[in-house]
Amino acid sequence: MTFDPRHRAIADIKTELLFDMVVDLNRALVSGDGGLGRRVLFGSAGGSFEGPRLRGEVLPGAGGRGGLFNISADGGISAVPLPSPSAGF
Repeated sequence: MTFDPRHRAIADIKTELLFDMVVDLNRALVSGDGGLGRRVLFGSAGGSFEGPRLRGEVLPGAGGRGGLFNISADGGISAVPLPSPSAGF
């Protein structure tokens, strides 16, 4: 295997809080069953986010896409969040 200088050990990666987000959701739109389970889409009704150096609002409607959820036959849920933040510094 070739050495790649971009790879680092997990212990060497430093993290910090970017922001906390609260999103209000519209009614669920169930698009049916797929290969990973039942697909459910939630549109954003708005919301907000705030962090140490970043804050703003989550746009409602088409601008705030909400999220896509797959619900498997055994009840497991996987989420793909799709919010559209509008930021101010």
